[in-house]
Amino acid sequence: MAALAVPQLLGVSVAVLVLGIGLVDGLVMLVSPRRWFDLPSWLGCHGSMRRTMLSTWGGRFQIRTLGLILTVVVVYMAASALLSLHRTGGEPAPRVGAGGSSVVYFVFCGATCAGIVGTGLAVLLKPAWCLRKWGPVRLPERLLSEPGLADAQRRAADPFLPAARVFGLVEIAVGLYVAWSCFHHG
Repeated sequence: MAALAVPQLLGVSVAVLVLGIGLVDGLVMLVSPRRWFDLPSWLGCHGSMRRTMLSTWGGRFQIRTLGLILTVVVVYMAASALLSLHRTGGEPAPRVGAGGSSVVYFVFCGATCAGIVGTGLAVLLKPAWCLRKWGPVRLPERLLSEPGLADAQRRAADPFLPAARVFGLVEIAVGLYVAWSCFHHG
C-alpha cells in the first residue's frame, strides 16, 4: 500500500470529517428533529430551517425526509470510497477522466463547485446580509423582533464586513480551483 501524499492525506481527512458530520446530522434529523435543533450550529447545519417547523407534522416530515436522504447519500459515498480502495488494493483510484468517466462524479463535482462559488459571491456582494444570517454576531430570532436590536446587530457586524469580502474572494478562488481540479484531465 503506497503512502498518501500530503494533499491526498489532507483531502481524505477533510472528506472523513465532512462525511462524519453529515452522517451524524442526517441520523439526528431522521431520529429526532427536535434534538437536531439543539445541536451546535456548526454540527446542525440548519440552513434556512427554523425551530417553528417542529410545530407541524409536515415540517417534521420534511426534516426527517432530508435526514434520510442525507444519511443514504453519506453512506453511499463512504461505501463507494471504501469499495474503490478495496478494488485497487489500497492504491489511489485512477483519475476519472483517464479511461472512463462517471456522470455522477461530474454532477457532484459541478454542484459542489457551484455551491462554493455561489456562496463566495453571496459573501462578496452582500457581506452584511451573510453576517446577519450566519455570522459570529447573530442574535436569536426572538430578540430580533424587539425594537432597536436588529440595528444593534447590524452595527455589530460592521467591523467584519471587509474581512467577509476577503473571505468571499478566497471562497470563489477555492471553488474555481476545485472546478479546475475536477474537470482537468491533464
